[in-house]
Amino acid sequence: LIAAEAMVEYFPSNDHGHFELGRTLLAQKEPSLQSKGEAILWGLALRENPYLLQAIGTLSSRTNLSKAELQLLARRLPAEPSLGRDLLGLEIEEKLSRSPSRSDLAAAAIRALPTNSPIESHIALADWLFVRNFHIEGLQVLPTNSIRTNTAALQRYLQGLGGLQRWKEASTLVENPELPLTRVLRDVFRAVVASRIGNPEEVVAHLASAAAGTRDDPSLARLVAGYAEAFDQPGIAAEALQSLMANPSNVQRTGPKLMRLLARVDDTQPLLQAIERLLQFTPEDPNLRNDRAW
Repeated sequence: LIAAEAMVEYFPSNDHGHFELGRTLLAQKEPSLQSKGEAILWGLALRENPYLLQAIGTLSSRTNLSKAELQLLARRLPAEPSLGRDLLGLEIEEKLSRSPSRSDLAAAAIRALPTNSPIESHIALADWLFVRNFHIEGLQVLPTNSIRTNTAALQRYLQGLGGLQRWKEASTLVENPELPLTRVLRDVFRAVVASRIGNPEEVVAHLASAAAGTRDDPSLARLVAGYAEAFDQPGIAAEALQSLMANPSNVQRTGPKLMRLLARVDDTQPLLQAIERLLQFTPEDPNLRNDRAW
């Protein structure tokens, strides 16, 4: 919030700064701040600027908008057709209760995908369809050859199979050594598949292997930690986050979360190490000093 406010203060004509400030204010708990955020985003939605579509999308996701406000946002959609514009138009139509049947809605979304679109557009459309439980259609818009070369496309394909409860097919894909999965991602997906077919011991084993792999690939540490938390494995989640603590730029963001996880684990040594690491950056923090003494 402070960074977004500073950007607007120093660059008052910067639309990016206004969009970020509006979105950040909208995410606050205080109604007064949310109202300020809405006002900023409406300012962007009612004039031509590079963040017009994003502003309309953010505002249309609000649950407190009236029918008239939604209709106004629909009229403000850019005239130039694009996948993002057309999907957003369908979303607003849904909210206005003017959308067609579910099958027609999925068909309209698929028709919005331009011919010869890049794989990123196919992935974006698959995400849109999956969120609405169009799993069969989501799989259909992912080119078969893309899942053999593109990790993001493969992840979506596995997601779609999971949504259809086709876990045997998902397991076969995960174990295919020719597909573009890193060791860490492969172990994460193995854990997900194991959880769905009822092998809790394998879930823990695969998550532990994924966490160990983040020592060599820390970019996936937060992903692994998120899955480990979801499966109620705080020790494994903490191990994954430990790989981030070697980088000073990650310490203050990661440290508090790491401490919360370690507080649930019956081992004081890694907790003490995390406290010592944080004290290197905030040596006068009384809470950390008390935690260390305790």
